Amino acid sequence: PDSSGSPGGYCPAGSVEPTPCPQGTHSRSWNATSSAACQSCPAGWSCDTAGLIDPSALCTPGHYCGGGVIRSTDSPCPAGRYNDEFLGLTAFTSCPLCPAGFSCYIGTGAPNQPKRPCAVGHYCPEGTAYDTQYPCPPGTYTNRNNLVNASECSP
Repeated sequence: PDSSGSPGGYCPAGSVEPTPCPQGTHSRSWNATSSAACQSCPAGWSCDTAGLIDPSALCTPGHYCGGGVIRSTDSPCPAGRYNDEFLGLTAFTSCPLCPAGFSCYIGTGAPNQPKRPCAVGHYCPEGTAYDTQYPCPPGTYTNRNNLVNASECSP
């Protein structure tokens, strides 16, 4: 058996088989002798299996990935924010605010969980978390959806 350290793992002194870097890490180093060669998966990426040479995937829509992430779905964008693309977002603050006229539940991101239209009788300013969060003021109403501010509600 090959006892030299190859990328994706390391070989401690006296070992016969290489030890793979754990999930959440990767290594491009040759002849590494300790787990110190295993680097935390970079922010924006996931490292879902042991023994990776390079990160395995960008974060998925509706999610962000801080460093050391195992699955690209571990950290959903919070309610009121979204991510529609494989952008490799690194923090929840990187998830854009939900656009006015829509609501964004936790983990919103096309195609699996698209932005939702604002409910009839409600308005949704930028950053709205759920479709009934902002009802039209007392004495006003609307039979339309996707309103963006209270002034659009009719008496």
